[in-house]
Amino acid sequence: MTFSYEKRSPGDVLSSQDWNAAMQEIVRMETAKVNRNGADTLKGPLTIAEALTVSGNMGLGKPASSDVRLDIKGDLRVTEGSINANLLVRDTRDVNDSPTAFDRVVSFDFKKRDVVGAPGEGNFSGMLTLAPWTDNSGDAHHQLNFNEGGIFWRQGQPDATSWDQWRRIPHEGMTSSFTLQGNLGVGLTNPGQALVINSAFNSGRQAGSGMTYGGAIAISSNAPQIDFIDTDAGQGDWAIHVNSSKLYFVREPWNYQDLVLDGVGRVGIGTDTPQAKLQVVGGAIMPSVGNSATAGIFFPTDPGGGGGDAAWLRYYMRSGESGTLELGISNDGDDHLALMASGGVGIGTNTPSDTLEVRGNVRMLTHSNPLRFTSGWSSFTDTSVNAAEISNDTSAYKKLMIVGNRSADNSTRRVGIWDRLDVHGLIVADSGITTPQIRQPNGRFYLALQDDRNFVMYDGGRAVWATGTNTSDIALKEKITTIPNALEKLLSLRGVFFFWKDGALGDEREIGVIAQEVEQAFPELMQTLGKNQKLVQYDKFAPILIEAIREQQQLIQNLQMEVASLKKQLKDQ
Repeated sequence: MTFSYEKRSPGDVLSSQDWNAAMQEIVRMETAKVNRNGADTLKGPLTIAEALTVSGNMGLGKPASSDVRLDIKGDLRVTEGSINANLLVRDTRDVNDSPTAFDRVVSFDFKKRDVVGAPGEGNFSGMLTLAPWTDNSGDAHHQLNFNEGGIFWRQGQPDATSWDQWRRIPHEGMTSSFTLQGNLGVGLTNPGQALVINSAFNSGRQAGSGMTYGGAIAISSNAPQIDFIDTDAGQGDWAIHVNSSKLYFVREPWNYQDLVLDGVGRVGIGTDTPQAKLQVVGGAIMPSVGNSATAGIFFPTDPGGGGGDAAWLRYYMRSGESGTLELGISNDGDDHLALMASGGVGIGTNTPSDTLEVRGNVRMLTHSNPLRFTSGWSSFTDTSVNAAEISNDTSAYKKLMIVGNRSADNSTRRVGIWDRLDVHGLIVADSGITTPQIRQPNGRFYLALQDDRNFVMYDGGRAVWATGTNTSDIALKEKITTIPNALEKLLSLRGVFFFWKDGALGDEREIGVIAQEVEQAFPELMQTLGKNQKLVQYDKFAPILIEAIREQQQLIQNLQMEVASLKKQLKDQ
């Protein structure tokens, strides 16, 4: 029966019917709490003050299942305490359920590994299924498979009839290999490449490392190596290998001498034992071609400070196939280029016999103003301007030839000697020249050796002096006067013995006159050189002596006439 609560106050009459009904309900409740038969339905909150023991299976929100101790339909919430019980692992070993078989459940199943297609090892596996939602709006369902080969994961959309591919989950202590599909990021999310490592400099250092600062990756081995496998057909594979304090770039199958960096910072190409900062064996060094600081070999600028200092070795084309190999140094006048050879330097020969040997002609100065060094005179014409040559001619002329240029007046070739010329031997005039000459730079005055064996001085083409004869033709002279008072002036001079103060002029006693005394009487005999040194033209004393003798002779004759007159007067007395 249904018992309804009716409140009674003290002193109210209690009927026997009400009393009997209350007592029956108490008895029923006492019996039911020991062995409920499930016929009653509880509505509203249920509070259990003490432990609740259920001897059979129990269903919450649904009838109890025969194979499950607790079967719940709806949410289960535990706000305090914990659930101390084993979760059911279903034995569905021969079934590979699709994602559509799960709807908002967490399921644990016992499976044959090959039935669900999981990688790994062993025949059986445990599998956890997490299906958070009923359709694709809640994203994918997930499964984990645990077997003797490791832990594997796959996913599938709730409405899909098959799962995606299994993927291995790496874990500590794992000894078998695994494949990662997609990108892997260490220290960052959303890596854009297969492997991206984000690590601050020196954020850590592997124990046993000899490096002062730690990097992002450490490979520890008795011979660390990274292999690069080229999957394109016919392409070679490479490796970076460290061993014996050397870093090798190794080309398959094991060509380890291609590129080596040793423990003291030397680089070897073609050798694993470099003897310098860079050593190349079995090949050439090929710098770029061009006439700029980005081509050839360019040395560091301004090694001594300052600015503008540079040195280089370049190969470039001036035009077409016309090339130049240039060795240069720039900036200061005291920058030098030196070839330090213990033997000889050869140009045009690899067996030089001297410090410098050139096989072929040599041209110096600029292209438009060359000085040639040849082994046979090139016989350039008299009209060739700005050309000069020193030739050790062994064919036509058989002599050392110095051939001048005609740039001065554009008429004749010239060779100039600005300092003292010492000749140890004879000076022989070329037989091809009729009258050998010594000329002033302006060409007006010159000394010629003539066929009559006289040296003749010319002034503008006129002979003015000769060793054997002097030009004195009256036809060449005008305003002729006799030297006056020649004897008187000559008697004002002294003939003296003397020694030169400068021993270079001679160290024996000399005879002569005093130039300053001659200048007072005969300034026409004087010349002045540098530092006001005075020279006397001794050869011009001859006409003075002639006139002095004539004057003296006239005096003698006058005296003779006076003596004769006196003798006649005495005789007549």
